[in-house]
Amino acid sequence: MKLAFMLLRHGKTVSNIMGRYTGREDDPLCQEGRNELERLAENFDGRGLPDILFSSPMKRCMETSAILFPGMKPVVVDDLKEIDFGVFEGKTYRELEACPEFRIFNESGWKGPIPGGENPEDFNKRCLKGFKEAVSYMLEKNVSNGAAVCHGGVIMSLCSSLLREPGSFYDYYVENGRGYETVYDTVSGFMEIMGKI
Repeated sequence: MKLAFMLLRHGKTVSNIMGRYTGREDDPLCQEGRNELERLAENFDGRGLPDILFSSPMKRCMETSAILFPGMKPVVVDDLKEIDFGVFEGKTYRELEACPEFRIFNESGWKGPIPGGENPEDFNKRCLKGFKEAVSYMLEKNVSNGAAVCHGGVIMSLCSSLLREPGSFYDYYVENGRGYETVYDTVSGFMEIMGKI
């Protein structure tokens, strides 16, 4: 069975504007982020609503869900949270560029360790677990069109793990409020990107 699945990154927060690594900090959307999402929401009208909506439990994702899909109550999937950035949390690239541990993490394409944070390999496994939880829920409810509002790292992890011929992790970076339209084949276990949002 093939499932249509939108992967969307949450709207902008103050930390996003400042370029801070934000994983477990539960930041709300900033006003600029809200305004951008309200403009984007007009484009969603023409697509039609998904049969089911999933969301990371973080405020920025729940608020984004409410703006882009008004009236839909998302199914919360805890495993779609962003990576725990540990000692990198709340800091900018400039603040971290002299840090040897950060250099290893960044140059490895999110494979290097994060001191005091989540192991990237465990993060990838968690993202897949969360995605498969959403897929199982869709199959149980007999629906074939879903959407998930989550985080940039989660989207990059899923795309670099589920595509038949994936590029590198950073190839799937998306701006706030943007994402991908995908189709997931439940038989092969592979995802195909159909377009950008």
